[in-house]
Amino acid sequence: MNLSAKHQARSETNFALNLLLDYKEASNHFLHGPTTCELSYKRPLAGVYKINVDRATLKDRKKSSVGVIIRDSKGEVATGLCKSLPATIWFWRLKLYMVGETRILLAKEMELQQVIIKSDSLSIVQNILSKEVSGEIGHLVQDNLSLLDFFNSWKIKHLKRDYNKVAHELARFARCNETCKVWKGVSPPMVRHLIHLNCL
Repeated sequence: MNLSAKHQARSETNFALNLLLDYKEASNHFLHGPTTCELSYKRPLAGVYKINVDRATLKDRKKSSVGVIIRDSKGEVATGLCKSLPATIWFWRLKLYMVGETRILLAKEMELQQVIIKSDSLSIVQNILSKEVSGEIGHLVQDNLSLLDFFNSWKIKHLKRDYNKVAHELARFARCNETCKVWKGVSPPMVRHLIHLNCL
């Protein structure tokens, strides 16, 4: 099998795996009902920062990206991040990467101590909450748990996809423009309207 054929086979395998994982997440959401996830944007308590993360991936899986938005108890943006990722990054590594990237941004540049991380990926939230460090992605879960220990307190929760639009739009912007951008103390211009709607 030549290199091109191997690459095509790998892409098709990853695509099938991603579909299966998405199906499992949808099934879990259906079985557990809406009470297991946040159904709208809610501001955190004073001193706590809310972090929304999301990914964006093209159907052919050749381009991926991550979007992060960090807001305070007033709903104001502390930091926003969008970053394109290598096309070869593995699906689960991409999803777990979002938590790690968030922690690095906060720990090294903002020194925040209390955070709530929201993701629309139910499977990742469950893996981190259960602290399941065995199996194929156990080392990735362990890495993220170690990173999260930096905070005095942290929570990670599932968020309905429809209410994670700000982070998703940032990820989509990075994917489409193949760029990496960081905003501090200001709202990223491409999502200002969404942030305004959240505050309302």
